[in-house]
Amino acid sequence: MESSEQQSRLGGIGGVRRQAVNVTQLIETSQMAEDQLLPIVVTPAIEGVDLAAWARDNHDQIEKFQDKHGAILFRGFGLKDAEDFEAVAGAICPDLFAEYGDLPPESDTARVYGVTPYPPDKTILFHNESSHLPTWPMKQFFFCITPAAEGGATPLYDGRVVLSMLDPEVVQAFEEKGLMYVRNFSEGVDVPWQEFFKTDDRAEVERVCAEAGMTCEWTDVGLRVKNVTQGVATHPRTGEKIFFNQVQLHHVACLEPETRESLRALFAEEDKPRNVY
Repeated sequence: MESSEQQSRLGGIGGVRRQAVNVTQLIETSQMAEDQLLPIVVTPAIEGVDLAAWARDNHDQIEKFQDKHGAILFRGFGLKDAEDFEAVAGAICPDLFAEYGDLPPESDTARVYGVTPYPPDKTILFHNESSHLPTWPMKQFFFCITPAAEGGATPLYDGRVVLSMLDPEVVQAFEEKGLMYVRNFSEGVDVPWQEFFKTDDRAEVERVCAEAGMTCEWTDVGLRVKNVTQGVATHPRTGEKIFFNQVQLHHVACLEPETRESLRALFAEEDKPRNVY
């Protein structure tokens, strides 16, 4: 779950084509373009619709929307803060994932975290959030608390379409080999490992990593963890194959040239803060 001062208000996206679809007489749906499924746009059909209550009563419909379209864009329901956002997310998915160690909670909520800082003039690289971890959420929720003063966006992409555009040999390699994510917790570069793992006990870190199927080693730089996971996933309900990884976000080749050269000057290959093989 994510909120950001650098994201634009989602309601600012235009070009909606109306459809004569009405579910329980409380919402309306539309598509943003005739030639694409993602996302479906859901708006209230009448004033004062309680989105959290509607979500609790229409769980099956939400699942159908997600399976077909991949993403649902809720607009115009008057959510004001992180608490409102969490109430809606909790109604859709009661067991919210709140174990990600990098990011602090947003406001007083326990299960909403703030966005990773990102330059406002750069486009966020597409990725499947948390796909590099041993467990990951089946659904991801995003909400803009404060719209960007200028620009800003939350990019959405269809992992099914991305996979169809890749070279078949690349897809085969993803499927057969998976991906190995490597992270080095280096002082002053990344969050301290003590903060990420919520402990300063090395034995406890080793236990957590072993339980999650990750390898860890203590180096001159700090802590290095590695885990191998899938690069292509199969949806458990639809059976469709999708691009499901963070290779673009983690691989050093995708960094800005100046940043990449700076890291090469500072770190040996195996000590770079993040990489993927």
